[in-house]
Amino acid sequence: MVPPVNTPRPKITVLIPGLGVGGAELQLVHSIPFLVHDYDVHLVLLSDEEALLAQVSLPTDRVSVLKIGRAHIDRSSLWRGIRAAWYLSRTLRRQQIRLLVAHLPLAHWVGRWAAFFSKVSGWTIALVTHHHSIYESPHTLSRKLTWQLLRFSSLMDKETICVSRAVAATLPRVQVATKGRVIYNFVVDDRSSKENPFGRSGFKVVLAGRVEPVKGQTFFLKVIAQQLSEEDLVRPSLHIWVIGEGSDLNALQQWVKNQGWSDRVTFLGAVDHAQLLNFLAYADLVVVPSLQEGLGNVAVEAIMLGRNVLASDAGGLPEVVLPGRTGFVFTAGDARSAADRFRQILNQGLGVDSEYQRSHYIQHFTVKAHVDGLRECFDSILRHG
Repeated sequence: MVPPVNTPRPKITVLIPGLGVGGAELQLVHSIPFLVHDYDVHLVLLSDEEALLAQVSLPTDRVSVLKIGRAHIDRSSLWRGIRAAWYLSRTLRRQQIRLLVAHLPLAHWVGRWAAFFSKVSGWTIALVTHHHSIYESPHTLSRKLTWQLLRFSSLMDKETICVSRAVAATLPRVQVATKGRVIYNFVVDDRSSKENPFGRSGFKVVLAGRVEPVKGQTFFLKVIAQQLSEEDLVRPSLHIWVIGEGSDLNALQQWVKNQGWSDRVTFLGAVDHAQLLNFLAYADLVVVPSLQEGLGNVAVEAIMLGRNVLASDAGGLPEVVLPGRTGFVFTAGDARSAADRFRQILNQGLGVDSEYQRSHYIQHFTVKAHVDGLRECFDSILRHG
């Protein structure tokens, strides 16, 4: 609800390392137009990664950049982040802003120091840290030390938001607090046209997202090659579309060529979001084979569009893909499990109830559900401090 014209909106500042293309960044950019109805939103970037900045619907005087030279955590950014926090704390006091929302670990670090400097100077800041990814156990001494610093600094947090219960479960590795408020990501159908992008018939499988080892595209294609028979693949005239770019792309393309699968797998590279949704909407099966996943926006988009989806049980994916109800699930990284479930879908023609998918999407993953969750969190803090 839009507040009365003469009622000043509460001021909040959102802090993020940068606006390069990524899931957390896109969520923030797309949620800002809804937040400005209730809050005077200020946005602060910590780097000059600004690919999505043009999409931010804020006046230029509400956007600022503290260029600390990094958008990720390392020794340099930790030190520079403390200096940036000092300037940020002064800005927050000057603009009379008491609520700071920090996305991603580097912004958490800077926001905590800004809250500390503000407290020392007599200006109290309520800090909300927003967590988008699973926190894996650190394997190196440097990583362990960094996470201990983050954990100690989390004493400054007023509230913690997580994109899934799975992310919340890993918080103790980097947070003193052991519980986080779960507010799921949202997805929207922003297609201006809804045309079938496939130029062929047969059983169409789509793997979409960053082509990285952790996303599992290479794992899944190799599982198909090694575990399924030619009869399994030929009978439904199966064809696979890989959509996205990333560090694993060149190696995967070479593997497909060596496998002799160039006529079975099509690489589309990066496409705009509306075009991606058309591929998902007309696919016979969307596969999300992640080895690690905070939530899994592609899986959410698939159930929004009423498509069959096969996903691993990594991270927050089981909160989106409910086995046999909104999709099908296999054990992450388990070749036999992935192959068996995929073969079952091909041979038995398994499907799910699109109406149940829709209700699950509406309840948890719409803009309204997301923004209502944020408002409840922010308003509670603004009321009670």
